Amino acid sequence: MINQKMKLVSLVALFVSGGIASACLWDRDTITDELQTRTTQYDLVMGQFPSHGETYYLKRIEKLEASAGKNPLLWNESNDLAVAYIRTKQFSKALLILNKNHETKAEDYHTLSNLGVLYKKQGNYADAADYMRKALEIKPEGHMGLGDWYLKRLEWSKENESKSGIKPELNFLGEKYSALNLEFPWAKKNKDEDDLRAQYLTKLIKNDRHFSDGYLVMGDLLLRLGDLHLAMRCYQHAQHLKHPNPDELEQRIDSIIYHWANKSYSANYNVPDLEKRRATQKKTFLAELEKTEQWLSSFHAAESLLVERGETPDFSLTAKENTTKRFRPVGKVGSKEKLKSRR
Repeated sequence: MINQKMKLVSLVALFVSGGIASACLWDRDTITDELQTRTTQYDLVMGQFPSHGETYYLKRIEKLEASAGKNPLLWNESNDLAVAYIRTKQFSKALLILNKNHETKAEDYHTLSNLGVLYKKQGNYADAADYMRKALEIKPEGHMGLGDWYLKRLEWSKENESKSGIKPELNFLGEKYSALNLEFPWAKKNKDEDDLRAQYLTKLIKNDRHFSDGYLVMGDLLLRLGDLHLAMRCYQHAQHLKHPNPDELEQRIDSIIYHWANKSYSANYNVPDLEKRRATQKKTFLAELEKTEQWLSSFHAAESLLVERGETPDFSLTAKENTTKRFRPVGKVGSKEKLKSRR
């Protein structure tokens, strides 16, 4: 039984209130979307939080291209168009705009950071890191206060995601995976450091929901704080995203299974039973992931209907239009109360 006193109320508050939905891209929606994004810890881990769908950006492209045919676009409008092109994977068109903006104003933080994200989305982590490094020279606090965390994420991917068969020993923060104590009781907590890490991880995952090591590091924090249910989901999400060090994830998952079975980590555990429990956990996670992805698809469908009606919806308006409720599993997922379905 997990001691509820080991859970940090402030950590929950950070996960609920901290939100960014623009994947480190800067356009006119960035601040508005950030303020309207509200999720629980579970939603964050499972990717069940708002984002704009393709229809939203295609409509923006249509309007801005029409405007550009009459008069040259303003600086912010050209940036919005470049971001919309990136969102719809029209990278060559986005690159033309951003390169032109960069030639006009070489020290513009938004242009540099958007170039970094563009190259990242193309899998070119070397150029992505170069542009993000230049952006941080202009604005050291980084996008939404992330500091150099996004740069570290890019550099980690540059070193690890392109090298087949090589298992990294360090996470994207430069910490050894093996340094985590997988035996219980949990490690001593440092409230200030834990709160700051929770805040940064929340922002990072909302910026980049497909970064596998972000989920692993989040899982390590939750595991150390005693929230095994959410930690398990973090590790499984990292597995699902094909983290380049599957062995470390398997060890962490097994440590939770051992604990739940009231066995010590070093116990002589029955291997077939362990494999069965692993399979059960994976099946549960994949079923939940399907449900949460259905919610996001429904959210995008609701937004698309609003766009087709001529509106430019923010997340709040789309949430009112969306009739699908957020998925909530029955049982403990980071709270001592069972979570019920809600919008």
